[in-house]
Amino acid sequence: SDVVRHYGLQLLDHVVRVHWNDAQVFQTQTTKDDFRRMCLQLLASGTRDLVSERGFVKEKLCAVVTEVVKLEWPQLWPSFLADVQGLCEQGGATQAELALVVLRVLSEDVLE
Repeated sequence: SDVVRHYGLQLLDHVVRVHWNDAQVFQTQTTKDDFRRMCLQLLASGTRDLVSERGFVKEKLCAVVTEVVKLEWPQLWPSFLADVQGLCEQGGATQAELALVVLRVLSEDVLE
């Protein structure tokens, strides 16, 4: 269900915001890299198509990715922009929309 998926994304968002630098949760940079790859995988294929995916689920997924970006880019995630571009090129309309939403949310957070 959409509500369950949104709740799961809220849990991921909480882990990133509160425990990203906690050595007990993310013991190594490799663990963080795996989490980052999982986020990209969710953007690439973890959502429904453009029309059927609920907006609040897309927004929360992009918010989770944006939180990781704010903590890792550019020092530890130098390929972020290339990854977003690849997402636009490899996927369809849904992935392009998600990539643009990530960039929008990132720009809004930076300007706050």
